[in-house]
Amino acid sequence: MSGKGIVGSIIGSIVGSVAIMTLLTIFVIPMFLPGMQSIVLQSIYVETSSSASIPDSQVTYQKIPDTEINITIKQNSKILATFSAEGSMTIDGTLNGAVNFYVALVIEGISNRTQRIHFYDGTGYGATREFAVNLGTTYQTIDLPAGTYTVTVYWKSDADATGSNSLNLSTFAGNRTRGLLVQEII
Repeated sequence: MSGKGIVGSIIGSIVGSVAIMTLLTIFVIPMFLPGMQSIVLQSIYVETSSSASIPDSQVTYQKIPDTEINITIKQNSKILATFSAEGSMTIDGTLNGAVNFYVALVIEGISNRTQRIHFYDGTGYGATREFAVNLGTTYQTIDLPAGTYTVTVYWKSDADATGSNSLNLSTFAGNRTRGLLVQEII
């Protein structure tokens, strides 16, 4: 085979591969991964590293500071919201039982997704402990009417357990940040 034939064969293979991959990307992959069909119309992101802490005695929902976004969407758009944070849970050495914290990603007037952070110790360990926790919640709505929506993150405890226990989103151990991403998609 001549040098021109090999080069032509290579170029033909490349063009054919690109054509096949393009067809697969457009027609076949979206059938198996329907989320890939979403188009992002706008994104709003806030990130902060301000300190925030909630004791287990706080049994009603409170807004986590710096976690609120207003977004105005068009008719039949969806809202996709994602909250993420790195924090810690401080557990008193006298705890003999369970501690539960709840973090709720709320699209006001629509719905929410709630994550539970749970710790159980039946021993009464004797020393205060701190555990790293990663918080992450995502929520996607159905098609919504046009308008302005507020997306906020709240937290609370379910009961005041023995000792001083808390969930912390603070900067004392490195630069722990929390972020809220809100997107309008169709």
